[in-house]
Amino acid sequence: MFGFHSRKPQLGLDITGSEVRLAAVAGSGANAQVLFTASSALPAGVMNETFSFPSVAEPAGLSEAIRELLSRPGVPRTRRVGVSLPDALFRVQGFEFDALPSGEADRERLIRWRFERSSAFDVSDTLLRYQVVQQRSRGAMLLASIAKRAVVKQYEDLLLGLGLDPWTIGPASFHAVNLYVPALAAPGAGYAVIVVRAASFVTMVVDQGLPRFYRFKEIKAGSPGEMRDRMVREIDDSLHFYMHMDRAQQAEIGRIGLTGEVPDLDALASRLGECSSVPIDLLSPSAVLARRDGGELPAALTAALGAGRMPA
Repeated sequence: MFGFHSRKPQLGLDITGSEVRLAAVAGSGANAQVLFTASSALPAGVMNETFSFPSVAEPAGLSEAIRELLSRPGVPRTRRVGVSLPDALFRVQGFEFDALPSGEADRERLIRWRFERSSAFDVSDTLLRYQVVQQRSRGAMLLASIAKRAVVKQYEDLLLGLGLDPWTIGPASFHAVNLYVPALAAPGAGYAVIVVRAASFVTMVVDQGLPRFYRFKEIKAGSPGEMRDRMVREIDDSLHFYMHMDRAQQAEIGRIGLTGEVPDLDALASRLGECSSVPIDLLSPSAVLARRDGGELPAALTAALGAGRMPA
């Protein structure tokens, strides 16, 4: 969905509140190959998974963790890096408009007004990115994302200080979906990707290569069983809501892919399968990317690999 072509190695970073994951990918499309992967735990409190500033509470701690990863044997000497950050640092919404202004400044002003009108948070001093996903004879539908300018700058400055060139910084779920587009895309059918984090998930529906629906949900603390049950209910509610939206605008869901960093994805897939008439596929990075040393690629690396991989 997003990105550009490159044959040179590129780094992908996935920064979470508890861990930093690094992947180095060379080539593009079907010829992409994973050269290196590594991860490093972050001490508690170094990073806050929050929309508000500051997101990096201890820049020195995060900088040292990334520097240590970059110093490991086998990391390619490249400056270009794609960065995945927790979806909680962003606000993503779909909007419908009867008409969109032709001027870029007027269009952005209208989108920001809709964000403020529909959400209980301040959109001042934010960065806005959006993509028109459906243009009709009357009106348009688009998916928009905002993040605090100061939050994004924290990560940009930190990475630039390490000699890196962050060409893209975005929600982890979007990078994860990008990774699996070649495996899931099929003519005439939309698909859903569910990206599970330790205490949150994202449901995204894609049709004809464009995101049509997005929902991020944090799951409050509880026992592993309670959190899994809550997640199943919330994911099922997300899919049910999408499939009962205006049928003139939505595509059917032909496949549902599940990936993430939690250890019990099999159990989660089984429970979701009991609620859905659509097959649930467990997604593995090894199905779309080859590792140079022939080893398996764990699902926890999905967002880092997606940030580092170039499209075909």
